[in-house]
Amino acid sequence: MVGPVELVVALLALVPIGAVVVLAVKARAAQPEAFADAHGFSLTAANRPLVGSYLDRSWTWRITGALLGVVIPFGTRIPGLEMLGGYLVGALAAELTHARLRRSAQPAASLAPRSLTDYIAPGILRALRATAVLAVALVPMYHLLPRRASVTDHPQLLVASGLALITATLVEGALRVIVRRPQPAIAPDVVSADDAIRAASIHATAGAGLAIVVLLVATELWAFGFGTDVQLIRWVAPVLSISTTAGAFVIWSVLGHDRPWRVRRNNAGEVPA
Repeated sequence: MVGPVELVVALLALVPIGAVVVLAVKARAAQPEAFADAHGFSLTAANRPLVGSYLDRSWTWRITGALLGVVIPFGTRIPGLEMLGGYLVGALAAELTHARLRRSAQPAASLAPRSLTDYIAPGILRALRATAVLAVALVPMYHLLPRRASVTDHPQLLVASGLALITATLVEGALRVIVRRPQPAIAPDVVSADDAIRAASIHATAGAGLAIVVLLVATELWAFGFGTDVQLIRWVAPVLSISTTAGAFVIWSVLGHDRPWRVRRNNAGEVPA
């Protein structure tokens, strides 16, 4: 017989699973025309394959990650969260392995590397760092609180905080690598598409990274609710954990590759007509 606790857990599992379905449908519906309109460049015969390949490849990696999340649990102890986490890991992997433009055989000067803030708001980086610091700070906070007699330890707290710190560090490093990769001076329409894809890739990487760190914080808050002997925290922490999980979905929705961003170009290099 299914009790009220099991029923609530089952209903909670539908939230991240439903989020993955919504995200997958939205990503699959993305078309090169809509992407070009949102990012302010003209779609041509030369750059259409570049955009189409980027959108198709991103979707494939995300779905693969979500399916792996079902097969390989991440140990979050929040039902269905592995699927959402896998989706975000797949999104991150897609951007970090995306092939950039190659130089043509014809000698041409490359555009100078630009600043990361040309591609993304600096507040997003600060949020990534602050959330990772919070994940680490929650570990000593948990051990300072009185714990329930039936709970000996929560090793996932230490694991989650470590993963949050590693993820934030790797993501910020990856963002800087993406920006600093030389951009060959080739046809203006292809360069415009590469600018848009690079900006979209940076937002998707930052969004997936920040959402993953937020999910890790959610797992820590979930452990707080079941591990502490403070009645108020036992009631509040699970609610905060569920809210934080929803926040991760919102973060990805806002910072995903559909987010329009016009790259500011300086005069460090010129694109031949």
